[in-house]
Amino acid sequence: MTFSMHVPQSYDLLLSVHAWVYPDIQPVPESTWEDAFGRLFTIGDVCTPIVVSQSSAGRPLHVDFEDDSTSRDAVRRKVRQVLGLDIDTTGALACIAGDPVIHEIASQVRGIRPYTADTVFEALIKAIVQQQISYRAASVITKRIVSKFAVPSVCCKHLLYPFPDGRMILSGGSSKLADIGLGFKGRYVHEVCSMVASGTLELEDLIGRTADAAREALSGIKGIGDWTLNALAISSLGDFSVFPYNDVGMRNLLGRLYKRRERVSEAEVREMAGQWGTEGPLVLYLLMCADVLGTISSARRSKTHKR
Repeated sequence: MTFSMHVPQSYDLLLSVHAWVYPDIQPVPESTWEDAFGRLFTIGDVCTPIVVSQSSAGRPLHVDFEDDSTSRDAVRRKVRQVLGLDIDTTGALACIAGDPVIHEIASQVRGIRPYTADTVFEALIKAIVQQQISYRAASVITKRIVSKFAVPSVCCKHLLYPFPDGRMILSGGSSKLADIGLGFKGRYVHEVCSMVASGTLELEDLIGRTADAAREALSGIKGIGDWTLNALAISSLGDFSVFPYNDVGMRNLLGRLYKRRERVSEAEVREMAGQWGTEGPLVLYLLMCADVLGTISSARRSKTHKR
């Protein structure tokens, strides 16, 4: 089945997805092509293959899916949610454009809307993987998880992947998770998967709730601290009232941009974000996207998220 979707002015599908997915590290489980991306999405209890394309920035999206049991409206809602099409970046862009240091970045991120994980489970596992390593290194490990445990499907002649569920990941045992590069974090992933598979932890109940709700639900689980909770909030819950302010990549980036040194402190990140008011977390997110995309000039780029 096929349908079209209107998008915010200047929205750029692949720019937004590539701020989340490296073109040379796929599937994670997203895969991208010249003008499209696709994966298997979770809609209700159904794993639905979807391919989304766009001829150019600002043009409508073309959505293809192959599942007669899933309604068009359900697919539309999922695409809007995952692509962040309802998130208003106007205020954050105004803050960036009005800042004498980073004003040039506004035009580079104008077409971006925050990409959201398919499920809270996926976002949490990815956040654990990302702990204490670069985003690129985490993407390599995520690709290994998807390639090892996920079962692909074909849609529009493309091979598409889902993110494996808890039972799929558990099938390999904790030792296999360590073998693919997770190290000690394999135990954290294994515990979360065990809790989800047993019904002890209902992560999808957090959809539409706040970072505080996630903190309350996940407190006490080994390996899940403030950084992971705040990363989960912006990558899955759409809560941009918070940000992982102690993120080393962001501290490096802001140090390079504003202080002409390698790194600022967490307190300095919070202070800088505070200057942009309630838009601060979303400004940081867009700066992070520009860094991952490599659009910040090389003279200003440090060893941050991209490298």
